[in-house]
Amino acid sequence: MKDILGELEKQVGPLKEQSETARKYLIFKDELKKLDINAFLLDVDDTQVKLESYEEKLSIVETDASRLKDEFEAAKDEYERIEQQLESYNEKIDTSKNEIHEKKLSNQRLEGEMNVINQQKPYIGNVRDDMHQDKGFVPMFTMEQWRSSQK
Repeated sequence: MKDILGELEKQVGPLKEQSETARKYLIFKDELKKLDINAFLLDVDDTQVKLESYEEKLSIVETDASRLKDEFEAAKDEYERIEQQLESYNEKIDTSKNEIHEKKLSNQRLEGEMNVINQQKPYIGNVRDDMHQDKGFVPMFTMEQWRSSQK
């Protein structure tokens, strides 16, 4: 029995060391677990801060995009308004050009008629003089009446 007790006492020393090592291992394992959890939580916090930053930047971008879209629509409407106004002005210019052309044609026609009248003046003066010399001639209207009827 003493042998068994001696043998058991010999084994108790190494078992105490193993037990102490196991106990330290469990403490370190528990500490490591806590450190891993803390590292994970720090990573989550960092990720949360980044996410909030990205969300804030996204909000700014969305606001800018909305503003730019509104500005684009306003510019597009203004462009269409100006384009319609330009089309109206072009129509007025075309109408004015046509009127000018018609007036030039009318002016040329009237100048032609004036040239014909100026060429006929000497003949008309002779005929008038001949009529006045003919005492039996009675004019239907006066020269002033004839001129006013030509206008």
